[in-house]
Amino acid sequence: MLNKLYTPVFVAATFCLLFFSSCNEKTVAKEERKNYELTDSLLPLVKVTDVVMAPQTDAITLTGKVAFNDDNVAKLYPMVSGNVSGIIVVLGDYVHAGQALAIVRSSEIAGYNNDLVSAETNLRIAQINLEKTKDMYKSGLASMPDSLNAAMTYQQAKASLLRTN
Repeated sequence: MLNKLYTPVFVAATFCLLFFSSCNEKTVAKEERKNYELTDSLLPLVKVTDVVMAPQTDAITLTGKVAFNDDNVAKLYPMVSGNVSGIIVVLGDYVHAGQALAIVRSSEIAGYNNDLVSAETNLRIAQINLEKTKDMYKSGLASMPDSLNAAMTYQQAKASLLRTN
């Protein structure tokens, strides 16, 4: 019976204790604000106007010039002339030595490729002629000058191939 009496008293006492403890005024340390003072040299530059109603602007327009750093730019001078048919890298990409930057279609390169193929073909023909002439010399069907001439032609074809590379 006493337990039934103490329960409402206990709840009321707890409620009062929480209510009165929350009523304390909290003291917050106020930060002292230091006022900004204009110097005499800045005072003539400041313009004070009245407040007026105006639409809110979301953008600021600034004038300026965007430039690149010359120290970080490498100048490219191609070895051949021609038309650029494709660009592989774009401005701002990091590139490494030996990486292709663009595709250039050039008649000079086509001529160099033609010379290379021609020199390789001449070397193969000279090598075959040299082998045949040596075989014929061993069997007695070709003379020594013919064999030397075939060897000289082979050496010239080899030098021509090295020159085109």
